[in-house]
This record gives sequence, structure tokens and C-alpha cells, in this order.
Amino acid sequence: MRLTPKTGLKIVAMSAATALVLSACGSGDGGSDGGNGGEAGGAVTIEHWLWDDVQLPMYQACATAFTEANPDITVNITQTAWAQYWQNLTTNFASATGPDTFTMTVQYAREYSSLGQLADLDELGATEGIDFDSYVAGTAENYLLDDTRVGLPLDWDIVGLVYDETAATEAGLTKEDINQLEFDGTGEDSFTDFVKAMALDANGNSGLSPEWDGSNVTRYGMLPEWADGFTGQNGWGNLAHALGWDFFTEDGSLNFDAPELVTTLEWYQEMIDLGVMQTFDETSTLGQHPAMEAGMAGATLAGSWNASNYLADTQEIDFAWAKVPEGPEGRFAATNSLAAVVWSGSDQKDAAAQWVNYLGSPECQEPNGEFGVVFPAVQAGTDAAVAANAAAGADVPEFAEMAAAGETYQIPSFTRNAEIRTIIQDAIWAIAAGADVQSTLTAANDSAQALVD
Repeated sequence: MRLTPKTGLKIVAMSAATALVLSACGSGDGGSDGGNGGEAGGAVTIEHWLWDDVQLPMYQACATAFTEANPDITVNITQTAWAQYWQNLTTNFASATGPDTFTMTVQYAREYSSLGQLADLDELGATEGIDFDSYVAGTAENYLLDDTRVGLPLDWDIVGLVYDETAATEAGLTKEDINQLEFDGTGEDSFTDFVKAMALDANGNSGLSPEWDGSNVTRYGMLPEWADGFTGQNGWGNLAHALGWDFFTEDGSLNFDAPELVTTLEWYQEMIDLGVMQTFDETSTLGQHPAMEAGMAGATLAGSWNASNYLADTQEIDFAWAKVPEGPEGRFAATNSLAAVVWSGSDQKDAAAQWVNYLGSPECQEPNGEFGVVFPAVQAGTDAAVAANAAAGADVPEFAEMAAAGETYQIPSFTRNAEIRTIIQDAIWAIAAGADVQSTLTAANDSAQALVD
């Protein structure tokens, strides 16, 4: 059940001085055309689903190139927003009309595999000719579950600190200062000072000023992400890991009531009480990037898949990126990897296997890197992305530096992922609204542990 905690995602042969902007990164009918790959039954259409509209063009380019090489196989790609994507999968699997292939994330892989929805790629021949040594270390291993290869990695991502560069300059903070921030959960550390310094009240006072008015805020110091389920990927998880927290205890039990996580979430409550972070009921429904773009907060923790949005020329606010804060136990940025999978219910598994094989190959991933949207899992694709973004003046070296230094943690995967996510998410929301941290986490941890025992 457990994935390796705090796994350092190493970028082999990547320059730490350059990096890219990147991603973490459909309704179909898998049985609509019949046949089994076009080799005997004529032309077929593969239905492929993904959720990221920014990635759609590059995968459409892969589909076009794939069909040129395989004229009897057409790939129809359908993109649906994140929440609806997973709902559609559940609905279509139940009606036996799921997509032939689709994009998978680490946190859902084990659950979907346990439900029998993911085909064994080795058995289908989808891994034939794949050089697993060509992938960025850690990405391919994520989808080898109990010796069954259920996915071929598409990309990898990492979390950083994005901030309003003008606001930081006005607060007297340099990029070097922000890259060296430290968090210890006491409220007396440099990261806390940074959050306070980035906040502004209606009278022009920062959160560091004795005249600070937390009841009349015009810009919060940090925008919290409360919708991360059990991962804390875009927020509390990075800070808690810096204090020494892990998802699991040494004996493999769940660890969501550990002192380090309690301290981290109590710090969030303290920042809310000070007024330098929004109360939970005031949290914008816009989403992280639109809220930051509107100037609602001076900083937030966000994924590399959002970097292209924050660094776009159309932005009215000049955003910059930095490393996540370092703690007593080190610096830990959340990392993830997406993969292409074959639905076990597909009527066209041979053709689906050929398409997934192509998605996992340098032939698809190197051109994908040139789009500058994601860090492809194939190292050559990541190198291409780094070069593309450096040429465009939109490189983020901090991502590469953290990854190369192994300053990362891998989000876990559970067989009852959805249920555990709901339990922990509800607890986090209650804490964000002011509930006692220790008792709330203890109850949630006990409930989640009951599901995995």
C-alpha cells in the first residue's frame, strides 16, 4: 500500500542552473468500434481521456504523429476538467463505456488497479521497446504496483513558492532571501515573517507592523490551499515534511495525527487569527491562480504545472518562483508523476497498447518537451523542456535544483483512496474553520486507519 516516502526525485543530466515551466500533469466509448487494434478488423478509433486543457495540444500532436505511423488507428482525445474527469470515469466504467486509454495520477493508481480497471501493460505488450532507464528516476516506479506495470509515465512535477515580485521588493525581500526561507512552526521563523511582510492592510501596514489591522486587509500574505485531500501537495504537506512528518509511521500505520502535522496546522490557524491568511469561509472560489492574479494574496505554494500561467506575458502582476521553505529536517517539495494507462474493459487493447507505448516513448515525449508545458518523464523530453523555457526567458531553476538535490516527497497511493481522501479532507476543512487540531486529526487518522487495516 505504501509508496516510498520522501523519495528524492533526481533529474539525471539536468543543469541546476536552468529549468522549465511545467505540468502535473473526455468522454468516450471504449467499445464503439469493436475489433482489437486494427490488425485484423480494419480501422479503429481509440478513445483517450485527459483533464488538462493546456496539455491537450501537445497530446493531439502526438496523436497525429501516431496515426501517420499507424494509419488504421485513429486517436480521439477528450479533455474534461479535473473533478468531472474522475466522475465520468466512474460512471462510464459502470456502464462499460469507459475510454480505451486515459491519464492516471499516482494517488489514484492503486485504487483503480485494486478495482480491476487498469490493464497489465506487460501482458499487452505496451512496454515492448521501452527503455525504463531513459525516464527521470522515480517516475516509472510509481506505476509498478505489486509487480504489475499499470502505467507508462508521461511527466513529473514539483511544488514551489510563487510570489508577487513587486510586493516582495516593496517589503525589502530579494529572491535570494525568499529562496532561503526557513519554517519551524514556532511562528518566529523567517517564513512566518515573509508571510506577514507580504500582507497589507487598508492603511498600508504590513503584517509585521505594530499598527497592523487584521480586520481590514487588502492583501493577504499567503493564499492557503485547502483542497489537497490527504496529500497537502500545494500547502501544508510541504511544511509538515520539513518538520519531519511522514504519511506513515515506522510500522506502516497512518500518521495524520503526528505532532509535526499538528504543529503545522496550528501555525495555519495562527496565521488566520492574525489576519495574514483568509478565514476558511472567506476563501475564494476562484482557484489559486485567478485569486493570485487578482492580487488577493502576496504568495502561495503551487505546482510547477501552473508556472506557465504565472509567468505569461499577459499577467498584470509580476510573479516569481522560489523553493519551498526549509525546516529542521530539510526541504521537501511535493512531487508527482502522471501516466498513460489502458482500461481493462477496452475492446481494443492491442491498439490501445500501441498508443500507450507511443505516449511513453521519446518519439512523443521529446516533442512534448518543446511545448514548454510539462517536464516529460523521458529525460530527453525534460531536457527539451528546459531548453525551450530557457530560450523563452521563463525558466524556473528552483524546480530543477530541488529535484536534483532530492528535496522532494512523493504523494502516496491507497487502495481506498477516495474514502481516505474524504476523511482527511473533511478534517482539514474543519481545522481551517477553527476546530481543535489534535483531536480532529486523531479522529480522522483512526477512521482512515480502519479502512486500511
